[in-house]
Amino acid sequence: MPKQPPKITIGILSYYDQQYLEQTLPILTKQDYPNYQIIICDNTQESQTTKWINQNYPQIKTISPKKNLGFSKGHNLLIKEAAQNKSEYYLCFNSDIYPTPNYLTELLKPFQENSKLAAVTPKILTWNNFPLAPTKQNKKEQTLDSTGIEINIFHYFKERGYSKQDLANQYPKQVWGFSGASPLLSISALQDIKISPDQYFDEDMFMYKEDLDLSYRLRWAGYETNYQPSAISWHNRTAQTTKINQQIQIRKNRAEYIRQHSFLNHLQLIYKNWDSNFSITVKLCTLISISTYFAYLIIFDRKTLQQYKTFKQRIPTLKQKKNNIKKRITAQEMQNNFKLI
Repeated sequence: MPKQPPKITIGILSYYDQQYLEQTLPILTKQDYPNYQIIICDNTQESQTTKWINQNYPQIKTISPKKNLGFSKGHNLLIKEAAQNKSEYYLCFNSDIYPTPNYLTELLKPFQENSKLAAVTPKILTWNNFPLAPTKQNKKEQTLDSTGIEINIFHYFKERGYSKQDLANQYPKQVWGFSGASPLLSISALQDIKISPDQYFDEDMFMYKEDLDLSYRLRWAGYETNYQPSAISWHNRTAQTTKINQQIQIRKNRAEYIRQHSFLNHLQLIYKNWDSNFSITVKLCTLISISTYFAYLIIFDRKTLQQYKTFKQRIPTLKQKKNNIKKRITAQEMQNNFKLI
């Protein structure tokens, strides 16, 4: 009998997103890969989406905690289920991602070539009006949304390739980290760097930047992330821009809870992953970027600045987490991956 290919679990957090699931589940349930399962955690109290899934896709397992667990705790629950079901890989999948039929097959290929891999990130293109039915005004774009996460010496993180036109062989396969929208993760690597028996993503990071923190911890442990351009999907991302004046306006227009989580988690992930052996250049540039962040909040958003009190209260816990990070590479090896700007 031929050996069964590795099992993959696709984990989806659902939060009032049935309109997305109606478009993406038909193609997710018909992947050309022969050994996978889908588990959906419904983070709403009503569980109306769960009822719809159970009626239309009885092969999909659903979990209904009857409350919003957040990104980290929700995916940790799904990863635990995946491990118990003997899956070797976990696809952390956003419902607003639309994949190709060979998505799983292509995402898995790099793992067969590189034993150091912990994550593979796909080519994500934009589809601004997904999940509406395609029209002349609503079509899949050939503009990049993400080919992975880059970090620079200011400890500023960005989606590599965002808003660029998709071209052949545009970016190298090696990339610092992965976007949380749709990475394929090695469960053995997650178990190696977990914070506690059931925490892979840090549950003190309710939402936003938890993917950056996990990318950082995997890097410290000596793992790598690859970009797989043959694994293609489209993403309905909220508005972004590369222009500074428009970035300020977008930040001002964001929901208050988003701004607060983003600021708090930025401080937490830098505190945990900081290394005293970083170069003076990295230290100065990071100090400049954080000071600029604080200055912006003092001028435009003092309410978000109050999250600094929460950060200080968490320092004892953050210290413990920082001390438990497995560092198998040097600070110099880590910052070799930092871009200059």
